[in-house]
Amino acid sequence: MKKRLSITLRRALEPERMRNIVAKANQFDSYILIEHQNVQINAKSRLSTFGFFGAKQGETIVISAAGADAEEALEDLRSFLAAE
Repeated sequence: MKKRLSITLRRALEPERMRNIVAKANQFDSYILIEHQNVQINAKSRLSTFGFFGAKQGETIVISAAGADAEEALEDLRSFLAAE
């Protein structure tokens, strides 16, 4: 199953938030991507997040997930980003 979700950020994606996103993404088996301004990164890779701190408060990112737990992964990440 493949799912996509657009999220408007309540806070900028700073290094600490990205580390938390990577940790959350790694709880799932699905392949998870985050996209911002035509740049896609693997949400499970700390290394790929290093250049991705440019997403600012009020901007929109797209998270996509493919796999058996894709829907659960997207809901968990959406809840995490909405709570922060």
